[in-house]
Amino acid sequence: MQLIVEIPIWLRIYNIIIGLVFLFLSIFVITNTELAISSLILILSIIVIFAGLSRSINGLFDQHLTRTTRILNMLIGGFGIVLGVFILLFQAVGEELLIFLLALGLFTQGLGRIIVSLTDVLIPRWFRFILILFGGFSMFFSILVIVFPGLGIVTLIFLLALGFMSSGIGRMMTGFSGHVLLQT
Repeated sequence: MQLIVEIPIWLRIYNIIIGLVFLFLSIFVITNTELAISSLILILSIIVIFAGLSRSINGLFDQHLTRTTRILNMLIGGFGIVLGVFILLFQAVGEELLIFLLALGLFTQGLGRIIVSLTDVLIPRWFRFILILFGGFSMFFSILVIVFPGLGIVTLIFLLALGFMSSGIGRMMTGFSGHVLLQT
């Protein structure tokens, strides 16, 4: 027998809105590279904070997730919030360090997406694949930034924005999916 479990509508709407915010802010960063680097870093740090909040909120309120997945979501979310706030507060520590920290935040968000897809057996296979794909994109772009810091600040910020764009699309997909098919 199969049972369909609905994700609360407010959580679905929240995920869609946050995904759209990630998407639009990422596009803004990509299309406005002439802005001061500190402004672009500021925008990306705000995305990291919202990504952390989103992961924490999903961990707290998405009841279909396993206990372990919920705890991992909250831990990864908390890390993202702390990292984003640190970047906001310490803009003077150097652009290279801030970009590395942004990449680290993006990496953990991608990792969180993959962990959810691998540990949550209640979501459909096709959706797990999409989560792994978008989590992988986020991790790939963050690894490029970490491994090749000499690419230039603007290129690194562009790669980070692509990664956060991927994260936003994944977040919107979570909101649009809206239900989980359970096997009983």
